Amino acid sequence: MNTFEVSKLDHNDVLDEAAFSTVNDVIAFMQKQIPNSSMATVVLQYPRNATVAQLRTFREKCRTVGFLDVRLVSCVSLSLSLLLMSLQTPIDNGTLVAVLNAKMYYIVTRDGRSFKIQKGGPLDQFDVEHCDVSKVVVSNAFGRFDKATLEAVQQKFRSNLLVVTDISKLDSLRLPFLWSCVDETAEYTYAFNDFCDYDIDIKGHKLFSTRFKEFPIAVTTDVAVSKTAWLVVNLIKSETAVEHLKRYALNLSTRLVRIGILANSSCDITLTVKVFSNAEARATFVSSGRMVAAEKSAAVKVEPVVATKKTASDRKKVAQLNADVHTQREDEIDNAGSVSTLAKGLSKLQTDPPPATILKFTSDNRVLIEADESYTGEKQLLAYVRLQGGKAPIVGKDAFDALRTSPDSVFYDIIRLLADDFDPDYPHPSWRFKATRGTDGKLLIHGGNNIFTLPIVLFGLVVNSTLLYIRGHLAAVIHTVGIRLPWGSSINENDLKCVSEKIGVKLVILEYK
Repeated sequence: MNTFEVSKLDHNDVLDEAAFSTVNDVIAFMQKQIPNSSMATVVLQYPRNATVAQLRTFREKCRTVGFLDVRLVSCVSLSLSLLLMSLQTPIDNGTLVAVLNAKMYYIVTRDGRSFKIQKGGPLDQFDVEHCDVSKVVVSNAFGRFDKATLEAVQQKFRSNLLVVTDISKLDSLRLPFLWSCVDETAEYTYAFNDFCDYDIDIKGHKLFSTRFKEFPIAVTTDVAVSKTAWLVVNLIKSETAVEHLKRYALNLSTRLVRIGILANSSCDITLTVKVFSNAEARATFVSSGRMVAAEKSAAVKVEPVVATKKTASDRKKVAQLNADVHTQREDEIDNAGSVSTLAKGLSKLQTDPPPATILKFTSDNRVLIEADESYTGEKQLLAYVRLQGGKAPIVGKDAFDALRTSPDSVFYDIIRLLADDFDPDYPHPSWRFKATRGTDGKLLIHGGNNIFTLPIVLFGLVVNSTLLYIRGHLAAVIHTVGIRLPWGSSINENDLKCVSEKIGVKLVILEYK
């Protein structure tokens, strides 16, 4: 990132703009333009070649001087948003749309207020015949799109094909689009969720397909090594763009290491490495049952087996089999990988068959509803709560609408308030409510007119309101409800039990997926 073009926006109006060559100059300009930095949101549109260190440096320098709300938007995310925004074609939740350019394809859908990429890859891997989408959008700027592919798409999709040849107006949409990203009152935006724009490669051992997955992403994997001096972890951004992330020195006698990777954003990547002793490695090989056999150059995973006592000969064969394997590709990783979201004080996740009714809380203030086939209601509701003295709480869209007229009475971002690492000294700049932590460590949320509450109370109000809605559109009786919280948020066992008793339904914490 050698050049920065900076614009100060207020809604769709450009109040000032300038260009700089250093981050320090950008910071100085922003400080001059917005003295009250805590009220500003900084959106950085970063290029494909931006490194993790550069993004982190930019964000930390902004936060050091008070610009706490820093959002990162990749060039891929921006280009897709502008293309869809230029068409002004509504895309409903769950509807699949293919977006194609001269090099890549993307299968896109709407997920609440934002878009998400279901899958993507090189254009030559796009299967026209078997692609089940409602529309296809082709960016054919300068006539560079493959003619044979375009003809095949035209033949199949006909009137559901949209071809964009004039991209000159896309740049004029950039600033209005960026403003829509920070406008909390916008019900419909063309922004994408915060997704990963790279794959994670343990060089010579495993490649994790994390591209287009929504953050946070967590992976834990065991790697068999033999006479390896270095373990190298890279970020694969494209066929030609590879960023070196970390290099670990290993003893040549090391046989097995466990690598943990947690990516919370494009620039927040934590890696941990545990080196097993030879005795631990042998035990792990036997008890995990994750033996891999090479067949037709593809990795084949065997289902985990129960650990049993083995002879010395058996242990030797298992260890040798694992030691001989040097390459494995993990083609599918769930958003949360092998990491589970646990309520504080709970020793384990719910292991029985999951409840028929499940509420999934998202980081953008929605509750996604899963229920049986008799359910006829909406699949998602808004997680906003309005509290006023002497009046019953209001939950959902009516509370959301009150942001325009009475913002200090509306509470949201409940998932963030339930986060284990939430620091009330660093609130979101758009909040009109405040958070403080008492001497007992509990978090208090303060609104206007001396209204105060607790995060667990807000959570309970949203759950109760959502269940009242579901019951009006569901034939079955609800006895138990599963709760999915994003990685990093949790509810302790006592609070969960208290909410369950008040609403008359058993609540259980489920893995977030």
